[in-house]
This record gives sequence, structure tokens and C-alpha cells, in this order.
Amino acid sequence: MAALQQNEIPSGEGLTLKKLWAYLHASSERFTQAIEEERKQREAERKLREEKIAADQKLFEERIAAERKQHEEKIAADQKLHEEKIAAEQKLRDEKTAEDQKRFDERMEKERKQLAETMENDRIRFEQSMREWAEIRELQKQANKQLKKNEKLVGDMSNSFGELIEHIVAPGIARRFTELGFAFENALPGPTIWNDDKTKARAQVDLILENGDTVIAVEVKARPKKKHIEHHINRLYMLKEHRLAKGEKPKRILGAIAGAIFPPALKDSVHDAGFFVIEQSGDTLNLNIPTGFVPREW
Repeated sequence: MAALQQNEIPSGEGLTLKKLWAYLHASSERFTQAIEEERKQREAERKLREEKIAADQKLFEERIAAERKQHEEKIAADQKLHEEKIAAEQKLRDEKTAEDQKRFDERMEKERKQLAETMENDRIRFEQSMREWAEIRELQKQANKQLKKNEKLVGDMSNSFGELIEHIVAPGIARRFTELGFAFENALPGPTIWNDDKTKARAQVDLILENGDTVIAVEVKARPKKKHIEHHINRLYMLKEHRLAKGEKPKRILGAIAGAIFPPALKDSVHDAGFFVIEQSGDTLNLNIPTGFVPREW
């Protein structure tokens, strides 16, 4: 992704629309590849983190359970032995002399200290396990923060393509329609974004041209595909509903798809859908209008 960010927009007297379209196409391909690589990397990192945390959690719980069980069993066994010893030695103590009593007390004190040391060691191990788990949770928080930073970086990169459309591509498209007799008063380079209040869907258009009675919504792609046709149809339905909901003056809404690489079969599909085809040809933009073509109105 760093390579994509460092690639500067060609400028200077040698800048041509052909070079610009080539740059747009290359930038789009690199951007798509970078986004996919970033998404795969984040997904792999997220999966590894989740697997590691799950494994660490399982090991931690198993270790704590085993240590607790072992500790309880040892305490119970020690307690039982201790009680048995007390009972047996109590009988001996009653029978033995004062010297025997002294030796017995010394032995009991030693065993008491050993038992206290064992319990203290168990407590230390338990606290160490809790600290290790806290460290694991802190690492997870840090990983989540880094993931949010990466997502913001992807969003910043997506803005650069929109800026190119706004400053360079949009004026050329507006001129082509003006040559056809559309006297557009407003050219709104995108992305123009709106939300459908009924369906809660979100849509955007790269370029909107508008005059007193006509609106043309233009979708700009470096390499248009067939799926973009259906997407643009749905987008124009939403645009019409959005304008009506806002109480704007009813106007006929037309559509166009612009691209640098347009396979012939795809151009036919775009025309069949009722859209204008805007195609890069050398250093210019051409409006490809076949004989008998009638644009569809929304």
C-alpha cells in the first residue's frame, strides 16, 4: 500500500488525457490489489490473534483448573495425614516422656512451616498466571488499535481517485455533453452521496450534470464491467426518489458510464440499458452514440 501512496499524479506540459486515463487505470488496479492484500492481511492477522487468544485462554483455564485440583487434593491429603499424625502422636505423646514431647513438637513445627511454604508457592504461581492473562488482553487491545489505523489509511487512499474525477475527468465529460446541445448550468463532481430513507440503502454518483430540465448521472470507471450497469440502474432509481423526497423540481434523469477500457460487447450492453457511453480515445473523450440510440429516462 505504501507503493500506491507514493505514486504521484503525472503533471506538467507532457500531461495528456491518455496518460491520465492510463494512470487512473493503473491506480485503480493497484488500489484494488492493495485493498485486497490489506483485507487478506487483516483477516489473517485477526484469525491468528483469535486462534492464539483462544489457545492461550484454553491453556490458561486448563492449567488453572489442574493447579487448583492438584492444590486442593494436596491440601486434603496433607490435612488427612496431618490429622492422622496428630491422632497417632497424641497417643504417643501421652505415653512418652517430656523429651519425646519436645521432639514431637519440633517435628510438628517443621511440617507446619513446610505446608505454609507449599501454599505460598501455589499462591505465587496463581498470581503469575493472572498477570500473564492480563498481558494477553493488553496485546489484543493494541492489535485492535492498529487495525483501526489501517482502516483509516484505506479510507484516505480511496479519496484520491475521487479528487482526480473532480479536477480533471469531470470537465472533459461536461464538454462532450455540451457539444450535443446540453447547456448544463451545474456540474457536481463526486462522489455525491445520499441515503434512501425507506430502504436505508446508501448510494453515490461520481459526477452529476444538471440544467433546467435534465439531470445526467455519470459513473466513472477505469475498466467498466457488466455488474456496474445494474448498479447504475438501481442508483438512478434511488436518485429519482431522493430528489422527489427533498421536494426538488421534477426533471428527467439520464445516465452515462465513462471508462478508459470499454470492450465492444460491454458498450452494447450499456446502450441497451439506455445509458450514454463515454470512452477514452487517445487524448480525448468520445460520446459513443450508435444510430437510433434513445437514452432511457428515469
